[in-house]
Amino acid sequence: MEIISKKSALEGGLSRYYTGIPCKRKHLSERRTHNGTCIKCINEKLKSRRKKANTRKRAYETRKTSIAFISYKLRRSEIDKARRKEVNELFKLAFTSEEAKENYKTIFSEGKYEMEKIARMNAMNMGRKRYYTGVPCVHGHLSERLVNGYGCLACMAEKRKSVIG
Repeated sequence: MEIISKKSALEGGLSRYYTGIPCKRKHLSERRTHNGTCIKCINEKLKSRRKKANTRKRAYETRKTSIAFISYKLRRSEIDKARRKEVNELFKLAFTSEEAKENYKTIFSEGKYEMEKIARMNAMNMGRKRYYTGVPCVHGHLSERLVNGYGCLACMAEKRKSVIG
């Protein structure tokens, strides 16, 4: 390669130059005129980035199709469905009469029906849409709340009922 200084490369309108001096990683290659970066260093960096990206992609694909991951997702969705059915039944009971409302409150306060107490941020991180704190809302309902808006499900059901009827 022909030795060209950075100054003469810039004057000549070239994008690269070669000084014959190795870079800090001991490469003897051309450098870019706009920042002085060694071309071999740039290529090595790009190769390592591509390799990392491919490794991550392969790991994700492997995890996504693994039997353990799929069975975990299925189990989790089945548990959520069963829990939702029970909670929906309790909500139906809770809004039919005053006596049922009291029954609903005692079920939760006496611990006959245990909901998993979880913080809102933990529920968000787990990908859930609802969470239960065990603390009554402003109106005294002990029910699940929505992750995206803090709304108490019992309050929302009452609002819907008042708008409809």
